[in-house]
Amino acid sequence: MPTKTFAALSATAMLLSPAAFADTTRAIILSNGTILEGPGTQYSVLAPAPVNSPVVVQGCLATHDWCEIEMDGKTGWMPAADLQVHTQNGQVLLSAPSKEVQVSTVTFDQKKVDRHAAGGALAGAAVGAVAGGPVGAVVGAAIGAAGGAAATAPDKTVTTYVTQNPVPPVALQGRVTVGTVLPDSVTLTPVPDSQYAYIYLNGHPVLVDNATRTVVRVLG
Repeated sequence: MPTKTFAALSATAMLLSPAAFADTTRAIILSNGTILEGPGTQYSVLAPAPVNSPVVVQGCLATHDWCEIEMDGKTGWMPAADLQVHTQNGQVLLSAPSKEVQVSTVTFDQKKVDRHAAGGALAGAAVGAVAGGPVGAVVGAAIGAAGGAAATAPDKTVTTYVTQNPVPPVALQGRVTVGTVLPDSVTLTPVPDSQYAYIYLNGHPVLVDNATRTVVRVLG
């Protein structure tokens, strides 16, 4: 076999070897959630991320708490604890990686998000941090809305009604954070004369946008 031909075949073999795929990992979403613009609940929602959906993991932060993923042509961020990889020896959470699961370390490009925001490309604009118990942000209620339209923050009348009118608690699997889209099986209780509804979860009132079923605030 000519030397040049052998070299070309060797190069092709290297490209097809398992090491060539070390920078991406296929994972499964563990609970209903959302794909966010950045690694944190303060960032805008790009798309819902239904439980058991397959995603391609581009990499995770060095802290192993957030991962950059791609699903259905959209690239964004999800908590590493919500992503699971199947291996020959069982399941591995990306928040606790093992030698069996090779995921590259990536960094977050804040400038890229800022450029998108300036161009009105956000799916739902964050309207600022609030003191709201374990989750401290309100996100745009209209998922996928053009122009980055911001949601109006719930006023005191709404939060007072929710805290003074408790309802039977709801049992949900997985984490519920700002931006989580609640399944249709969860019964929401509307807040009169407002765009909001709510549930009680683990003793905490959870405020939801009634139209999109998106969690907008967790009250402490």
